[in-house]
Amino acid sequence: MVSFFKTPIFILIIFLYLNEKVICSINENQNENDTISQNVNQHENINQNVNDNDNIEQLKSMIGNDELHKNLTILEKLILESLEKDKLKYPLLKQGTEQLIDISKFNKKNITDADDETYIIPTVQSSFHDIVKYEHLIKEQSIEIYNSDISDKIKKKIFIVRTLKTIKLMLIPLNSYKQNNDLKSALEELNNVFTNKEAQKESSPIGDHGTFFRKLLTHVRTIKENEDIENKGETLILGDNKIDVMNSNDFFFTTNSNVKFMENLDDITNQYGLGLINHLGPHLIALGHFTVLKLALKNYKNYFEAKSIKFFSWQKILEFSMSDRFKVLDMMCNHESVYYSEKKRRKTYLKVDRSSTSMECNILEYLLHYFNKYQLEIIKTTQDTDFDLHGMMEHKYIKDYFFSFMCNDPKECIIYHTNQFKKEANEENTFPEQEEPNREISAYNLYLNYYYFMKRYSSYGVKKTLYVHLLNLTGLLNYDTRSYVTSLYLPGYYNAVEMSFTEEKEFSKLFESLIQCIEKCHSDQARQISKDSNLLNDITKCDLCKGAFLYSNMKFDEVPSMLQKFYLYLTKGLKIQKVSSLIKTLDIYQDYSNYLSHDINWYTFLFLFRLTSFKEISKKNVAEAMYLNIKDEDTFNKTVVTNYWYPSPIKKYYTLYVRKHIPNNLVDELEKLMKSGTLEKMKKSLTFLVHVNSFLQLDFFHQLNEPPLGLPRSYPLSLVLEHKFKEWMDSSPAGFYFSNYQNPYVRKDLHDKVLSQKFEPPKMNQWNKVLKSLIECAYDMYFEQRHVKNLYKYHNIYNINNKLMLMRDSIDLYKTHFDDVLFFADIFNMRKYMTATPVYKKVKDRVYHTLHSITGNSVNFYKYGIIYGFKVNKEILKEVVDELYSIYNFNTDIFTDTSFLQTVYLLFRRIEETYRTQRRDDKISVNNVFFMNVVNNYSKLNKEEREIEIHNSMASRYYAKTMFAAFQMLFSTMLSNNVDNLDKAYGLSENIQVATSTSAFLTFAYVYNGSIMDSVTNSLLPPYAKKPITQLKYGKTFVFSNYFMLASKMYDMLNYKNLSLLCEYQAVASANFYSAKKVGQFIGRKFLPITTYFLVMRISWTHAFTTGQHLICAFDPKGCTADCKNSAPCYKSPESFFFTHALAAEASKYLFFYFFTNLYLDAYKSFPGGFGPAIKEQTQHVQEQTYERKPSVHSFNRNFFMELANGFMYAFCFFAISQMYAYFENINFYITSNFRFLDRYYGVFNKYFINYARIKLKEITSDLLIKYEREAYLSMKKYGYLGEVIAARLSPKDKIMNYVHETNDDVMSNLRRYDMENAFKNKMSTYVDDFAFFDDCGKNEQFLNERCDYCPVIEEVEETQLFTTTGDKNTNKTTEIKKQTSTYIDTEKMNEADSADSDDEKDSDTPDDELMISRFH
Repeated sequence: MVSFFKTPIFILIIFLYLNEKVICSINENQNENDTISQNVNQHENINQNVNDNDNIEQLKSMIGNDELHKNLTILEKLILESLEKDKLKYPLLKQGTEQLIDISKFNKKNITDADDETYIIPTVQSSFHDIVKYEHLIKEQSIEIYNSDISDKIKKKIFIVRTLKTIKLMLIPLNSYKQNNDLKSALEELNNVFTNKEAQKESSPIGDHGTFFRKLLTHVRTIKENEDIENKGETLILGDNKIDVMNSNDFFFTTNSNVKFMENLDDITNQYGLGLINHLGPHLIALGHFTVLKLALKNYKNYFEAKSIKFFSWQKILEFSMSDRFKVLDMMCNHESVYYSEKKRRKTYLKVDRSSTSMECNILEYLLHYFNKYQLEIIKTTQDTDFDLHGMMEHKYIKDYFFSFMCNDPKECIIYHTNQFKKEANEENTFPEQEEPNREISAYNLYLNYYYFMKRYSSYGVKKTLYVHLLNLTGLLNYDTRSYVTSLYLPGYYNAVEMSFTEEKEFSKLFESLIQCIEKCHSDQARQISKDSNLLNDITKCDLCKGAFLYSNMKFDEVPSMLQKFYLYLTKGLKIQKVSSLIKTLDIYQDYSNYLSHDINWYTFLFLFRLTSFKEISKKNVAEAMYLNIKDEDTFNKTVVTNYWYPSPIKKYYTLYVRKHIPNNLVDELEKLMKSGTLEKMKKSLTFLVHVNSFLQLDFFHQLNEPPLGLPRSYPLSLVLEHKFKEWMDSSPAGFYFSNYQNPYVRKDLHDKVLSQKFEPPKMNQWNKVLKSLIECAYDMYFEQRHVKNLYKYHNIYNINNKLMLMRDSIDLYKTHFDDVLFFADIFNMRKYMTATPVYKKVKDRVYHTLHSITGNSVNFYKYGIIYGFKVNKEILKEVVDELYSIYNFNTDIFTDTSFLQTVYLLFRRIEETYRTQRRDDKISVNNVFFMNVVNNYSKLNKEEREIEIHNSMASRYYAKTMFAAFQMLFSTMLSNNVDNLDKAYGLSENIQVATSTSAFLTFAYVYNGSIMDSVTNSLLPPYAKKPITQLKYGKTFVFSNYFMLASKMYDMLNYKNLSLLCEYQAVASANFYSAKKVGQFIGRKFLPITTYFLVMRISWTHAFTTGQHLICAFDPKGCTADCKNSAPCYKSPESFFFTHALAAEASKYLFFYFFTNLYLDAYKSFPGGFGPAIKEQTQHVQEQTYERKPSVHSFNRNFFMELANGFMYAFCFFAISQMYAYFENINFYITSNFRFLDRYYGVFNKYFINYARIKLKEITSDLLIKYEREAYLSMKKYGYLGEVIAARLSPKDKIMNYVHETNDDVMSNLRRYDMENAFKNKMSTYVDDFAFFDDCGKNEQFLNERCDYCPVIEEVEETQLFTTTGDKNTNKTTEIKKQTSTYIDTEKMNEADSADSDDEKDSDTPDDELMISRFH
């Protein structure tokens, strides 16, 4: 009882004790945490101080940087000097000029001493506002005097004056900080430039802003509701008065010669806070610089007083990598984002709410996005030159690579003096000759770069323009202040705005987005525009939209506005509707050839129009609308041409329909749109090398060729090539990659190397070496014929016949251009080309072809094809396709993608007809059928003329088809917006393995990324290209692999390196899979009636399992009532639908046969060439008394029928025990297999699930036996090797001992010494045992390790004495022995002095008794 009461007290004491310990522990932990937090806070304070100092230092690098100030001053002086010496002496000092500008801040210069005309130039004392007015004067007078002769001079002057204005603006905060040493006052002084105007306008040119926009929206609403107006978009832009096409000069400038109007534009933009954009333009460097300064003033307290947000200068931001630039921007704009290395900025940006983002951050987001694109575009373009860069390289390495290429050394040099810079074609070389580039002067020297820009930039070609911009980019990326200053006058940083027009929308549709933005702003808040907006006030999206509208739509004196001029230029001048069509034809860093360069305000117009014309601009901010707009770039452009999943029969008939209904004059119109030399370039794009008649002699006419002496007649060359592909496919599961097929003996040992996991990817250029040996062998056998030898080798080749000369030329051309030769094929249908063929035979052939195709497909319908070889001249072809692609982009209102392709095809047909001058007109001519249409004196021509004759002969029939195949590959690739992403996808590490896989077509990544096999057959190539790779029995896989190689070359031309490698790796594997798939598909569809019968039976049994009664009484087995539907349920067993034991006995029989067919089919896993050939290797010494089997191809051979039987056994076994699985396979048979898209994905599913189950089943059945056979085979082989080695060691001794002991005394071998030596020496030379050594030998087995290094001679003597030959004078000694002795004589050191006349005796037939080997008793 006492203990009962003590228990709660004891528990209470324990609880209090533990509680105290816990509290103490918590307090200790708290103290520790406080200490840690104090340490952390100390570190944070230190970091904060560093960050604070960093912020201030970053701002000082922009407005307190002495180096920047020095370089800007230097460039300012250079510009002022160049303006004074400029050949264009404008602007002139006219009456009224002094009222426009303060003439005291300008210098006046006379044009000539004899002329009273005076022009003015700015000075160092000229302010920013003075340069603004000076720019207005230059534009006014340039418009008045403009002509094509001075076009480049006007452009250059406008560029440098704009640069001078930018420099004056950049120097304002620099000079202010230098004088006052106050950061904020320097920023405010810059801000006052756009707020404190010298003369405040009393009234706006548009009156009250609110009233103006209300009237505008009412007018827009009226037009949209008016059903009589057809083109509402054009009416919104041009108004009621239709404007005709203006003079071409009117398109060069945004305004006409009216300075007052220019000033009104400046005032409008200042009122809406867009003055900075108006005066600077969309220059990526300058606009970014001032936008960052604007952000610094706006958030000065957070950046530099509260010091809570990180700040970076614009120059520093550009030094970061492309992805880090956005991270830095988010830090400056106080945004929190989650970054994924593999995700695009667009995706991460849109995941975070950016509704409160300031306009400055939006503009910086835009500038960074397109600066990154500008950087990538320049780097991508270098791939067209002799050196390659990639976007992910470190900036230092980009610089080193550039100078290593230009200067042959990573050290800087003056690139304008290097050979790389000078060697661009079609340019006058006026540079001084230097052996070594000058390295004493920096490559970024301000004077040097400005001098060459002013002197020669207008004459630069594409490559030199690229080098100049790339030089500047390397400096920017590596924080070089001189490059930062030099960039201010480079055109590429203005032109980058063109890259933002990517959507395929009409210009009027983009303008409607701007109107929607204004409508949204007007509906949300009806307020008066603040007239004193400045840099400190927020520039809202509404300010941007309304300001952009007024800037682009203001006009005077009924002169068209900027918007109207640009729209007329597109629709009336160029006759296009989409801005993207124009932009795609322009270079991003071009020279002065672009008309926009006449007036930089064109770029300002495009920039403002771009910011306000995104589709979602009315609902989102600028950056969000931009990223939502480019979201379509990730969407696959699915058209009939580009969509590889589009049903091929529909695509084929649609293509033929479009071709048939193309207007006759459309081809003529296309020719007019092309340049004058393009047709000749088209002819030179292809060169035919291997004549079709040459290949036919080894293929179709192979039976006429004489076989080599003692050898059987050779098989057709296409059959041999096809067999090689089939053989590789059969052997690939065991790891016999074809790159080792050069040596047939190595191939037998490759299976052992598979275990070492040394992967050798199947690259086509290695496989081509194997095919080359086969092709050369076939030609060599042809030239070894007796009649060919007599004609070709033993007679003058001048009188040789044309056919033999054509054969020799074809093989010589093939060997010379082996790496570039591609083989195409066409159907060989003689009856189709011969007019003498009766009509009923043609109808019969057509009916047979139809029946053959309907019940399956047209696989193997023809044995032979017309195969020919050619090469592509990639540089010329690329120029042709680029021009045609530009024509298509400019004329999308005339052409669709399909109609343009077919128009080009008809143009190629027209070119093909120009080659038909030497062809007979009658189609019955045998020469026309077999393409022997070379000139009659072909063999008498020289080599160059014969090569031209081969090309003309082949081009007369196959130019159009071959050229169009190459063109469509390039055109459809350029048309698709999916190729960039696809190329990046196959550059990832996980997909590189897919590209090199021998079964890539059964992987999800391969199918998901477009299945390059289906892309080649259904998108990249025209429909007629599928005929030879399906209908030919011999050569279809060979031709398909060449399609892959053509695709590889085309992708390489477009700089898609990963896709190029993918096609090269898959040229054999995917081509084999396609051929095997077609054969299986053909026979599979023949079983439609049988499959349907069993499906109906299965449905009836399913009904019986679920209801107990059969649906169809005919399938009710005997024993049940005749009236099955009215009988009592006797089959009801729902679980039998999933698994049934009733048919287990029958299923086991089929499982048994399935097991043994697997043994035959899977033998390749362990035995190269199969189990049979492996066994035959042990009997190679026995001559095989049988005929040589015909090489196998992808057709209905023994293996195919074994696989068919294997499939039947599998179906009968597993379909019987599981109806659910049977229905699954029925769905595949009836639906999935008939739709290519579903079939490809089912193949992947089948590999990972169904085939996985089959593999596991094989592992416990047939694979066990195959492995046992392999081990037994190797054991027998090793035992055989052991026996051979033992026999090889004993054989020489046994044979000599047998000779000594068994030879009859009466029968003496009358052999001379050298006969004996030669006999035994030859015997010993054939014995090679690799110096194997036997371990653990007993005393009686030691002889196994003895080797005979010399020819043995055995002498048998009596036990008492050994006698020598009577003629041996030097040997008189005797040796006593007790038993038979073996003596080894070194025949090489034998004393030849004893037989001086032996050499003469070798030719004698009489025996030499003195040299006989005799026995003595």
